[in-house]
Amino acid sequence: MAGPARLSEACKNACTGDLPLERPSTASCVKIENGQLLIDCAGKPVPDFLLGANKSISSGCPSGAVDLLCEDNLEQLRRILREDPSRIDLLYMLVKLLLALDRAAQAEPWCQRIIELESTDVAWFHMALIYSSMPGATNKACTWAKRAFAAQPDCQAYVDVYARALLACGQVGEVIELLEYLCTHGLADALLIQRVLALLLYCAQTTRTDLMRGYCLLGKALGRGIVARKRHANDPDPGRRLRVGFISPDFRRNSTAIPFEVFLDGARSEALEVYAYANVSSPDWVTERIQGKVDRYVDIQGMPAPELADLIEGHGVDILVALGGYVEDHCLEVMAYKPAPVQADFGWVTTTGLPTIDYRITDAVLDPPETALYHSEKLVYLPGGSSVFVPPSSSSLVGPLPAQRNGYITFGSFNRRIKMTGKMLEIWAAILRQVPGSRFVMKFPEGDEGRLQAELQVQFRDLGISTDRIDVYGACSYHDYLDIIAQVDIALDTYAFNGAITSFECLWMGIPIVTLTGEVFTARMGLNILNRVGLELFSAANAEEYIAKACSFAGQLDSLAQIRQSLRGRMLNSPLCDPERLAREMGRGFRQMWLTWCENAQCKASPVPDSMDLSP
Repeated sequence: MAGPARLSEACKNACTGDLPLERPSTASCVKIENGQLLIDCAGKPVPDFLLGANKSISSGCPSGAVDLLCEDNLEQLRRILREDPSRIDLLYMLVKLLLALDRAAQAEPWCQRIIELESTDVAWFHMALIYSSMPGATNKACTWAKRAFAAQPDCQAYVDVYARALLACGQVGEVIELLEYLCTHGLADALLIQRVLALLLYCAQTTRTDLMRGYCLLGKALGRGIVARKRHANDPDPGRRLRVGFISPDFRRNSTAIPFEVFLDGARSEALEVYAYANVSSPDWVTERIQGKVDRYVDIQGMPAPELADLIEGHGVDILVALGGYVEDHCLEVMAYKPAPVQADFGWVTTTGLPTIDYRITDAVLDPPETALYHSEKLVYLPGGSSVFVPPSSSSLVGPLPAQRNGYITFGSFNRRIKMTGKMLEIWAAILRQVPGSRFVMKFPEGDEGRLQAELQVQFRDLGISTDRIDVYGACSYHDYLDIIAQVDIALDTYAFNGAITSFECLWMGIPIVTLTGEVFTARMGLNILNRVGLELFSAANAEEYIAKACSFAGQLDSLAQIRQSLRGRMLNSPLCDPERLAREMGRGFRQMWLTWCENAQCKASPVPDSMDLSP
């Protein structure tokens, strides 16, 4: 990785404190601790309506708080402030409550009043939060977040809001420079870097260069102070049965567990002995099922990384695989100790940045050969792809095309709300405007929350789409979820983070997906899935083509009906639904990794290849 890039002027000013910062006018009654606002009322009385609103929000009854924060009660607060202008604590309480109710515009003038009375980093931070929640105010959010960060660059809450504001402005490079500055000055730990980098995966401007720089910083922070093992006592016999260990927090009902179980179901026990090192906080029925499929299941909850590294080395693991990458409760720190002679990543979306991980298991669509320089690992390609789908045990039969019955096209998206960016909503609205009478179905776990439904309605209305054309669904049973999908004629994928499991489920129900393909892994998942069932035509290279294709396919009802009836068969006959294929290719990959290590261990001239194609 190249050295830290020179800070841009804006970021440099924020980091060095060169901005014109006002000094606090009084000793503040508030502070930020662990990202939370702490308010000291100094024993002074607090109006009942503020206490009641706080209790309503805490108990999950926001409507009660809305009623309490009525104009009459706010006028009461104004009278208190006229009599005692020092009651900044009450202003902060009100701002905090309004932000919790998603009433940023209403909170703005109250926060401005705070700044007039006491201009501090805590006030600037809250102004950044307010503008971050207001449409079209990202530049203002960035300005205030920068000021808060400049005053206290070691506050993780300030770093977080500053990074979010920069990304909202599309300034990905600034975020990387910010992280480089924090690391250089010892102001960031691995957890903070990981949290900020996770935001990059949803930003359309993110490049592989950005991800490489960022995750190499994370890998360096994760491995700081750790001495990796250089020698291992494993027997360098290239043909013997291999002991492969998988380490993950996701041996449970989770998308990460699906390919792992498929691998277990197809693996040849005479060739591989599988160990599972599980950091699972909430085991479930999938956990129990996995326990019965592996040769040894080890609960590592609460085990320190050095102790765990010793345990894995003591077990004689030949190949250690990190399953799922930088997810919550990941165990990648143990990989920095190099407890196994060969280490690999499977299931993460970019490089881990850890030099002790030798290989990345992927495929040539998600990570084309020219992307090798953006990985600290060597690429191992599965010819049939790293994506896999296990059809549900029961589901409705694929029915006729809804548009032929309804007389209008129904589009749909079933991805998480965080993937539905403002830009994505603009693209979908453009499609709806160009396809008269069309409707749009959305479903995500929080979809039945009134606040989110109202937010989407406002956004679509501002984009010229009547809300009676939009249906939003929330949590429901899996059977009902598949029935909702069945109402759709064409699915619309998200960008820059494509769907995965939701895309499989749409295809299973006969719904083709229009996807926007980009540079990074997360923006290529849609293409990778469509490629396996011969529907590459539904992939677009830019927003204009995405809109044009969606509109064009909407006018081809006969073709859509034919695709709908053929898709389930295409899937069943594709590499996506072939567990033996995945297990065979992964087993071949593990054997090739092992052969390379054995040759090196026996001092033969055989450098680790830049990539590994496992085609027979």
